[in-house]
Amino acid sequence: MNLLIVCAVFLPMLAAPVGYKIGLKNKPARNWFTFLISLIACAAALFCAGSLKIDNVLVLGISFCVTPLQKTLAVLTGIVWTGSELFSQSYMEHEHGSNRYHLFSFLTLGATMGVFLSGDLYTLFIFFEIMSFTSYVIVKQTQEQKALAAAQTYLAIAVSCGMLCLMGIFMLYNEFGTLDFRLLLSADRAIGGAKVFTACVLTLIGFGAKAGMFPVHVWLPQTHPAAPAPFSAILSCILTKTGVFGVLAVTSFIMRFDHNWGMLLLVLGCITMALGAVLALLSVDLKRTLACSSLSQIGFILTGIAVQTLLGSEGALSMDGTLTHIVNHSLIKLVLFTAAGMIFMDRETLDLNELKGAGRGNLPLMAAFLLAAASISGIPGLGGYISKTLLHEGIVEYGRIPAAEWVFIISGGFTLAYMTKLFVCLFVEKGSVPAVKNSSKALIVMLPIALIMPIFGIVPSGTLGALAAWARPFMGGGNEPLNVDYYSLGNLLGAFKSIVIGTLTYLLIVRKLLMRDGVYIDRLPRWLSLENKVYRPLTITLLPVVGSLIAVVPDKLADSVVGWLKKAFFNRNDAVIVPKEDRYFGRYADEPFLRRGFSDTLAYGFMILGLCVTISLIYIIIRSL
Repeated sequence: MNLLIVCAVFLPMLAAPVGYKIGLKNKPARNWFTFLISLIACAAALFCAGSLKIDNVLVLGISFCVTPLQKTLAVLTGIVWTGSELFSQSYMEHEHGSNRYHLFSFLTLGATMGVFLSGDLYTLFIFFEIMSFTSYVIVKQTQEQKALAAAQTYLAIAVSCGMLCLMGIFMLYNEFGTLDFRLLLSADRAIGGAKVFTACVLTLIGFGAKAGMFPVHVWLPQTHPAAPAPFSAILSCILTKTGVFGVLAVTSFIMRFDHNWGMLLLVLGCITMALGAVLALLSVDLKRTLACSSLSQIGFILTGIAVQTLLGSEGALSMDGTLTHIVNHSLIKLVLFTAAGMIFMDRETLDLNELKGAGRGNLPLMAAFLLAAASISGIPGLGGYISKTLLHEGIVEYGRIPAAEWVFIISGGFTLAYMTKLFVCLFVEKGSVPAVKNSSKALIVMLPIALIMPIFGIVPSGTLGALAAWARPFMGGGNEPLNVDYYSLGNLLGAFKSIVIGTLTYLLIVRKLLMRDGVYIDRLPRWLSLENKVYRPLTITLLPVVGSLIAVVPDKLADSVVGWLKKAFFNRNDAVIVPKEDRYFGRYADEPFLRRGFSDTLAYGFMILGLCVTISLIYIIIRSL
């Protein structure tokens, strides 16, 4: 048995109740125990290799496999969780239910490792659903009305879309006879056709919901602000990537290089990218802005998956862009959400109008936030510029849909605009209260991660480029390093376009339309809600009506059948059998037999029943030919 895989997946789950028990008596001891477990899980993910199959579990058994891409995601999970765990020691110190938080955080960690290290779709789905339920408890951690509403939406989307995903997985198993990644890749591509495509669309809904893909993204802007800041970082950095990994697995092993699938992902990716950017631009809540930013960046990643699918084996640029942006976004959002948590600990508000100047004079916080914000905005010299350049080059290489390139560039410009909005609000504008106090544990998390961004930007080939080449075979490419001139005039020009659009957007839209007399205004209409206008009416009003109508038909049909049987067999409308006399086989009452006739006898009823059965058997035989 591969003990390192077991350690990465199951140790956090086993340690969760132990940490809870320790925390009942000694919270500092619990904090360091959970921090140590997260470090061990990260190390196990780093050194694990090979595969593991556990039979006779959950009918089909569960299997794990360690490929370079899966190891990368598992190690990234360990890094983010360790950082979040360290920050949570300060953040949760004065919060109620801290024991519960750590318990479900580590159950979620084990489930997330199980997702990333899964060797088949069945195992992936099992841990995916475990993760949904354990993370739901943390979303409503504060038990405030806003958190309870967000948790309700989160769980509703997770369960409903999860069931659609399971339906798709069952369909795939029925078509291929296996859910193992390697066997799915070698399966006959001609099998199934439309059935396989439909099944994959159902899985896309399930995995895309967790990723935050339009139109099943509605949970994300609510959940991130409601959850505790350390877990908001995990939601944005890691849990959304479990959905991305599910989409990648289906794309790489079942729909590899399928044009229709690529076009579907491209449309959804572009909508998600643009929608998230617009919502972030309009937001006046710090964590909601970062949450909508995550929505937009997931759109960038989905676009990369789409383009690599459309380009086929020539899509190495998009493959590298997809992976590097997953890594960059995860590390960047760890910095930004930790910064937001540190500010919230001091000010106890997320309203930008009440946070003006919150970071003025706090140089460590400002430096970390600036590096992360500039990187996600695609400023040259930082890691975000490298991954966005690869994604942009992939779109240009495909070249058949110019609109996708412009959506990419404009969304990148909006990213710069809303990140500038946050930076100016927190670190430039003057506020009425002193700057926030530093949290040493928050700075320990933020500063090293933020300093990685310029390293990625200065030596991209030896860092992100090498990592992407190592993990590329999972997506169908080779493992040869790409010779990319990241700072060529053409690539810099693409970044320059986004910078110009972002600057103009900030000056003309943010400062002129989204502010009045120095106050940030929420211009998003309250009625404009996909959840409230579509999903809730659909599930609360329309579906029950449709379901009841559908139920009426078999109900009435059953009544009709029962009525016919009463007449055919019992010869009484009330279905009460009157015992026959011994003298006559088919007699039901004391009336003379000859007066009632053969049609009133029990023998007649049996003859009709036999005729019906015979007709049914003939129909079944004909259908099977």
